[in-house]
Amino acid sequence: MTNNGGTWMKRFPTLLRIVVSIAAILVLGCETASQEPAPPATCAPTVTPEQTPTSMPEATATPPLTATVTHTPTITPTPTLTPTITPTPTATPTVTPTPTITPTPTPVPITSARQLVDRYEGSIGRITAKKGFLSVEEVNATGFVIQVDRNRGVVVTSHHVVEDANDMEIVLGGRRYNLDLLGSHEYEDVAALSICCGSFVALPVSSVPVTPGTKIVAVGYPSGARAMEIIHSQGQVLRLTQRYGSGSPVIEHTAELHPGSSGSPLLRRTDM
Repeated sequence: MTNNGGTWMKRFPTLLRIVVSIAAILVLGCETASQEPAPPATCAPTVTPEQTPTSMPEATATPPLTATVTHTPTITPTPTLTPTITPTPTATPTVTPTPTITPTPTPVPITSARQLVDRYEGSIGRITAKKGFLSVEEVNATGFVIQVDRNRGVVVTSHHVVEDANDMEIVLGGRRYNLDLLGSHEYEDVAALSICCGSFVALPVSSVPVTPGTKIVAVGYPSGARAMEIIHSQGQVLRLTQRYGSGSPVIEHTAELHPGSSGSPLLRRTDM
């Protein structure tokens, strides 16, 4: 096999030349025949080698293009926040009201002792003290309001008026009020009683000491037919004496006193 193959390969160029020469003669003969009339030569038909139909690949149906619409999101711009400026409140000037000056009432000049008593009569009352159980003794005297706290007050009278009393009352401004003993001093002959409940007015107490010759008015509720009527008498201070066992001086005066006037105040006649 090796020798036949080698011989074939040696003869291939010679065969190739023979085939080419035959093809050239056939072509040349066809051209000459066309130039010179001659009996029609029969040209060997050119054998066109059959072309083996090339199998075309089956067309693959291309799916229709579907347009995909991409929605571009609309970008809403973020609004720029404008800072809200809160206006600084304008300070409203405080209008200081002009104080209304209440005119001080001009006191009515007191030209008589009666006017002096009328001014303070609402602070002075008639006291009734009941003493004893089997045999009840009723003592009438005078007392006056010296201190007020809302609807309560303190009434001052003489110690001997309320001593051993089991029931006490006072009439002020036409109304009756019960009294309770707060305390008393035998040597000073003074007692303090509580009163409730009403609208009371305290009798102003003078801090100016009296001296001999000071004019005074003694007021009180005497016993008897005129027990419910306040009476007064005028006088003046004679002297100040010191009583045994008492730290306060005793005022001796010329004003007339009546039974039932114990515990009554002395009014200074400075306005007269």
